[in-house]
Amino acid sequence: KHNTIGGSLPEQRNIISGNIFEGIEVADITTMYNTITGNYIGTDITGTSALPNYNGIGFATRPSQNTISNNLISGNNNIGIVLYEYSD
Repeated sequence: KHNTIGGSLPEQRNIISGNIFEGIEVADITTMYNTITGNYIGTDITGTSALPNYNGIGFATRPSQNTISNNLISGNNNIGIVLYEYSD
């Protein structure tokens, strides 16, 4: 709960790329109030070339009240953001 991945400043950005499954996985019913912001997901450090994950961000098994904002999500092999199993 209450984690932040990334941030509003460029130096807080994560490059999350080249993963065989999701770049970021948010899972389980007690996973709440997390923020994913300002990251490059599925690209290189410049944001111009693909380094794909299978899915960019995956939510599974009822996580709730999470926020995704201001990310570059591109170049992934399947889906950019996927919500499974009653995720919101």
